[in-house]
Amino acid sequence: MSGSMKAIQALCMGMSLLLVGCGDKEPAAEPAATAESKPAAEPALVTVNGAAITETQLDYAMTRTLGESAGLLVGPEVRDKVLQSLVQSRAIAQQAQQELSAEEAAFLEEQVRAYREELLVKRYLQNHADPQPVSNQQVTEYYNSNPELFGGEVIRTFEYITSVGPLADLDREQLKAAYQKASASQDWKQLSATLVKEGFPVKHKQAEMNIKLLPPNIKEMVTNAKVAEGVEIHTRPDVIMLRVLKEQVTTTKPLQTVSAEIRKTLAHKQMKEAVKSLASQVMSQAQVDYATTDQQ
Repeated sequence: MSGSMKAIQALCMGMSLLLVGCGDKEPAAEPAATAESKPAAEPALVTVNGAAITETQLDYAMTRTLGESAGLLVGPEVRDKVLQSLVQSRAIAQQAQQELSAEEAAFLEEQVRAYREELLVKRYLQNHADPQPVSNQQVTEYYNSNPELFGGEVIRTFEYITSVGPLADLDREQLKAAYQKASASQDWKQLSATLVKEGFPVKHKQAEMNIKLLPPNIKEMVTNAKVAEGVEIHTRPDVIMLRVLKEQVTTTKPLQTVSAEIRKTLAHKQMKEAVKSLASQVMSQAQVDYATTDQQ
């Protein structure tokens, strides 16, 4: 299956919701076939409690189960097994239908309606959505514009001691002074335990993370701190003492190893644009009437 086809399937449910919003009106019924144009009923291969299973239904079941070439590759034995499976399925479905409550039956009908609509939307998009092909230049530009997606990430190992819970101004100043006095300590985990024994509500943390993934209150401190040089102390909103232990930059992957991934991403993006444009065209021709509720 091509990338465009996969993108259509991924977008199909969303488009179903997008295109279904034409009020509560049901589509106009198709004109009834005349006696001359109405096709003759297909003969049944077998009936189950009066319900026919036809050659067309069997062929569809075989294709769905065994693939597009099923009719050419399988013999009578396999075909008979698929037919028997259809018979069993039909009998079970009939039994299940009899056991449905009115609410369950109504919900089932809604599921069938939604699935039918989804198939129709999928078919329409396949026939009409025409995304622009992804060029080599677009792949290269995307690669150069997003280096962090393909390596080249800045990873910093850091540790900090932070206050826990609200602090009065006096306590805040006392904790800051305690940080400054003990900042030269090498073992901050032990230092944190000592501060707790002295009555300071603090905890110690150490992490190794991509700077871009850090929470805002820590990100700025980790970004600005010099590696293995000194200590940063901040007092708002929490009283934090932080140091960066080391930094490493991950190796950037070569373009040729990620071009397929980039092409897939861009193809999906361009399919979304094509679908958006197509939806706009369809909606410009649709009459949409939203129910209004009088505000008391």
